[in-house]
Amino acid sequence: MSAANEVKPMLESVSMWEGEQGANKLRVGLNRIEYKAGIVPNLDGAIRGAISNSAAKLGDTDPKYSATALRISNLDARKAVYHTKIQGADLRIDVVVVARGSTMWQLQIFLMDPTLAPVVDRVVASLEVLPP
Repeated sequence: MSAANEVKPMLESVSMWEGEQGANKLRVGLNRIEYKAGIVPNLDGAIRGAISNSAAKLGDTDPKYSATALRISNLDARKAVYHTKIQGADLRIDVVVVARGSTMWQLQIFLMDPTLAPVVDRVVASLEVLPP
C-alpha cells in the first residue's frame, strides 16, 4: 500500500489548484488538505510523500533531497528541495508544507528554467497563512 493510500482514510477533504508558466518551465501546485477531527498532519511524512511521489514518476525510487524545519506565520512548517534531470535538463522541485490544527497546506513548485530560481525563492520566502 502506498503512503497516499494509507493517508486517504484520514482525510476529510482535499482542494487543489495548479498553474503553469512558459511551457513547463515553471509549474505550481497548491493543495489544502483537511484531515478528520483529531488527526494532526505529519509534516515530515507529507514532505517525504510529495518528494517520493514526484521522483517516482521520473523513475527515481530513492530520491535524495534536503529538508528543513521552518516557521510560517508562527506555524510549524517544512521545506524540501529535490534536484534531478529530465531529458538532460535540470529540474528543481520545491515542496513546502505548513499545518494549523487539522488543516495542512502543501505548495509544490516544479522549475525547469534556472533563471526563475530567484522567483521561486521569493515565493517561498513570502508565504503566509492567514488567520481563519
